[in-house]
Amino acid sequence: MTQDGEPQVKRVKASGDNEEQKPQKEEKNYDKELLEAAKANDFEKVKELVEKHDADTTHQEEETGASALMLASAHGNCEMIQFLLENHAVWNAVDRQHKCAGDYAVDGAHQPAIDKLLRHGVISEMLLGRAALNATKEDKQKKMDAQGFEDNHAYLRSKLKYDNNKVEGLLLDDKEDAVMMSWETKLMEEHARLICHNKGSVLNVGHGMGIVDGKIQANDPAHHTIIEAHPDVLKRLQETGWYDKPNVTILEGRWQDVIHKAGPFDGVFYDTYAEDDADLKEFHSHLPRILKENGVYSFYNGCCPDNLFFHGVACEVMKLELNDLGLSCEYTAMEVSVTDPEMWEKVRRRYWYRNTYYVPLCKKMEVLDCT
Repeated sequence: MTQDGEPQVKRVKASGDNEEQKPQKEEKNYDKELLEAAKANDFEKVKELVEKHDADTTHQEEETGASALMLASAHGNCEMIQFLLENHAVWNAVDRQHKCAGDYAVDGAHQPAIDKLLRHGVISEMLLGRAALNATKEDKQKKMDAQGFEDNHAYLRSKLKYDNNKVEGLLLDDKEDAVMMSWETKLMEEHARLICHNKGSVLNVGHGMGIVDGKIQANDPAHHTIIEAHPDVLKRLQETGWYDKPNVTILEGRWQDVIHKAGPFDGVFYDTYAEDDADLKEFHSHLPRILKENGVYSFYNGCCPDNLFFHGVACEVMKLELNDLGLSCEYTAMEVSVTDPEMWEKVRRRYWYRNTYYVPLCKKMEVLDCT
């Protein structure tokens, strides 16, 4: 999951300001005309303004935050979209409503435009090493500081609180952010089913409330390994009898420190907290070793949870990265219910917004014998 709950896209703020040193009046007029031409779906005028007058394709309207690319996407004008992208339009800029060009295309049901923007986003991320979807080091530091955790080690020193007073139980950190909530039970049941495909040996990274581990046990695996680092969760594991289960092994510590002791497994699941996409990518690098042939892997898919289009780009990037490691990756839509405001009353920050969750199923691909 982004693994601190909110994987972030590096977004361009909506602004009417342009810091380049050009004549202020001329720049403003041409930039405004570019927006008007895109809004009118006048591709020839857009080309003229960009090619002859150097209109700024990154310019966004002050009040709404709309860019020329967003307006072209609203029309589904693929030719204009391609031209703007080739002239430095920013695919992942967002307007004042937090909508990107892809969202504008989705709103208009313009599938060719959606596909074009999705491909561009994926290619950009692959070429730039996910530079736009991952926060910069500075952004990441600010985000961690806002949570009170300068890094994963700080989270592990924090105090956790299990709240089981309601049917909707949850696990909170010391900043009242949710580490896990019981609405995830349906998801965890499916993740457990997938990795227990042959009732062999399985690994779960991150115990949390114990939901997925309980579901794994219900599938009667031959052996069940749990990696957990937080002292409060380890105490909970002790109190609830997990150390006494005959087919369970608990590896205490951060997965980065104990993963070399683990494997191989028939199934692996990953769901940590206070970690990010870079940590997830690092974990993926271990999969070729810790997964058996025909092994199955799944993970909590919390990438870019507040924007469906960015989520789609992140999923495709993840799929390609896993393919490079010798794993296939497919996503299945699952309906969830997170709209009840009471669900989030005790949580400082809501971390999921949509009623659809895409369950990843990754399989180790067969190595062809070329001899």
